[in-house]
Amino acid sequence: MEQINLLYSYEEYKGNKKSLSAPLKLMSEDYLRMINLSFEMNRTKEEEEELKNLQQKTKGSSILEGYTRKTHEITDKYIDLKDIHDDEQRNDIYNEIGRMQCQIEVLKEKWNNINNS
Repeated sequence: MEQINLLYSYEEYKGNKKSLSAPLKLMSEDYLRMINLSFEMNRTKEEEEELKNLQQKTKGSSILEGYTRKTHEITDKYIDLKDIHDDEQRNDIYNEIGRMQCQIEVLKEKWNNINNS
């Protein structure tokens, strides 16, 4: 059973663009190859298999990217809470964190469905 994992650390998320470009570049190369194979009308068996694998891989990569981003966004929300003293505003943030956690659970379920079927 393959576990869902973060693609990059919170520090990389905060540092943003430079350190995150490598995983995104790799995903975009796979995605580009998948699109090229999709438009190919006379695919060989090997190309069909490659297309199927790329579709699975890009779907998984998309889920991992969403999971990683949401997890780090929740961390940001908790960090922001320390500076907010208005109870109504804090309650709104807690509600938003709850919705984000539900989205993470949906991503985990999707991950389990495609990787552990």
